[in-house]
Amino acid sequence: MQNGAKFEQDVNDLEQKIKAKRAILKEVLRSVEDDNEEKDSCKTRKYIRNILHCEISHPPSKNSIVSLDFLDSFRFDQHVVARIRVKNRLEKGDLTLHVSTSPSSSTCSWCIFDNEFTLDTCRIVSSSCSPILCVSIPFTAFFQHDKITLIIHCKVVETRSELLTPQFFSQIAANQAGTPPTEIVVATQIDINEAIEELELKSIEFVDEHKAVKTVQSMFTTFSNVASRAEFCSSTFRRHFPRFSFVDFDTWRLVVGADRFDGVCVVFGEGEESRVMAKSVSVCRAFLNTMEEKLKSEII
Repeated sequence: MQNGAKFEQDVNDLEQKIKAKRAILKEVLRSVEDDNEEKDSCKTRKYIRNILHCEISHPPSKNSIVSLDFLDSFRFDQHVVARIRVKNRLEKGDLTLHVSTSPSSSTCSWCIFDNEFTLDTCRIVSSSCSPILCVSIPFTAFFQHDKITLIIHCKVVETRSELLTPQFFSQIAANQAGTPPTEIVVATQIDINEAIEELELKSIEFVDEHKAVKTVQSMFTTFSNVASRAEFCSSTFRRHFPRFSFVDFDTWRLVVGADRFDGVCVVFGEGEESRVMAKSVSVCRAFLNTMEEKLKSEII
């Protein structure tokens, strides 16, 4: 009995140490925005000190740069896709983002959209704006863990006037003492058990525009995409590719391939510009070549 009790105590101690080590990672990445978060950080650090008898050397960083608002998560093509509203809290200064995961063995891809209802992408988070960060994580990342931590590295870049040339800014930079840009790291967790909704291309014809936008945002994030160099109107496309399924909305339309073109999708936006999406760049380019050959045959 004594051996059994000692074994249970050893297991309990080991579990507490593992929890404390996970808490260290959380505290290293923590940024606080209010008093409640700072109090929670103090409790966590006291727990770490009691279990592991060690201290985290730096206090949690004060975050006046960016805030995250978890929007939703769902499943798409063997991936969990999460959408997060990123608020740039700076009055002046844009943000660039880099997204990674913990455990570091898992991978992700991401894309930034102007808002949750649009297909327009952006490279930076402008001051006082709240675009949508869309992140795609493959199911394989969740084999050992139900939750994956997204680590979002934000770097402040100076807002530049579009009236001045890049050469002007490079000349100014060459004559100034360099100072490192302001940076902050924020984190959030993605739980595969909370991603209940499943989006599928095969049912795209029967969904409303909001869900269709979510699906296409997921495709932009998960698949490869290439812009078309040709002006290929949708009526001409229908004539040459009649087996594609068409989903038509007010300002854009999506066509989904079938048969030999299964897995290929084309988005037509305003002005009949188009973008081909598929699981690899080579497939995108091969289909683009086919599209352009069809167009040439009409001109001739």
